[in-house]
Amino acid sequence: MTKSDTSNRLELSKTQQRVFHYMSDFGSITTLQAFTDLGESRLSARVLSFAKKGFTSSAKPSK
Repeated sequence: MTKSDTSNRLELSKTQQRVFHYMSDFGSITTLQAFTDLGESRLSARVLSFAKKGFTSSAKPSK
């Protein structure tokens, strides 16, 4: 996950930070991983908030 415009100050909530760091460390995250490892039950909302802040990611469906 990368920020397309690095000139803006990055401001993330605690839950957004946890998800962002998890994705940065492991490369991806599933809904189950978000819930069991982070206690995050609204992963899609976190990902949408990243997109609204200008982050880009590549989504690959799991098999």
